[in-house]
Amino acid sequence: MKKNGLFVMHTLFVLMLLSACGASNSEKANGEIDQLDVLKASLHVPDHADKGEKIKLKTNVTYGDEKVTDADEVKYEVWVDGDKEKTSHMIEAKNNKDGSYSIETTFDKDAVYSVQVHVDAKTQHTMPMQQITIGKVKEKKKHTAANNHHHEKMDSGQGNGVSIHFMAPDKPKAGKDANLMVHINLNKQPLQDAKVRLEIWKGKSSNHEFIDAEQKKDAYTAKHVFTSSGTYHVKIHIQHGELHEQEEHTLKVN
Repeated sequence: MKKNGLFVMHTLFVLMLLSACGASNSEKANGEIDQLDVLKASLHVPDHADKGEKIKLKTNVTYGDEKVTDADEVKYEVWVDGDKEKTSHMIEAKNNKDGSYSIETTFDKDAVYSVQVHVDAKTQHTMPMQQITIGKVKEKKKHTAANNHHHEKMDSGQGNGVSIHFMAPDKPKAGKDANLMVHINLNKQPLQDAKVRLEIWKGKSSNHEFIDAEQKKDAYTAKHVFTSSGTYHVKIHIQHGELHEQEEHTLKVN
């Protein structure tokens, strides 16, 4: 009986050790997931240029602390502020092989233009945006453009205002966790302690899900499982004091 008792105690002790090791490995794995590198794109756009003047638009792309010299795709989207549907066009960027991607372009009329770069790399996607004022724009027109409740909005010609960068997996899969991330800048500084909620729905469905994003350092993150393949809409709702902003994106889920 004593031998049996000792055997049982020994077995329980070994099982406790194995359980502790498993928990430690699990915590380590979770820690490694939390420390995954983030794709970042720093877009450089002049505040002002003349009509017909050739200017350079440049984006520096990094993944963690490393420069990305082999992005899958980088394109610039340009449109007249407030008239995106009719004036939007895409321009393929040149890979300078040093972590930067650029284009040279001209603007053919006096207006406030929005410039958004679409970057796909490391299975992630990011799309920062800025504005540029071309030629002489009436203050009233600039003021209107700066106060439209769209994600394209920034204060014209000064580079401040609200900038929203949405990041999602390049090819999200149905039935699996998708990590969604939002970077928000106010006057070129990360916006802290905002209430950020993601509204998600598929196609023309009236069934909309709402997810509260959690702030982690300078970003707001959330996980979501897309139940089936198809095109989804993700609308970002931001509230901070008197600030209320919205931005909508579409995602194709495989």
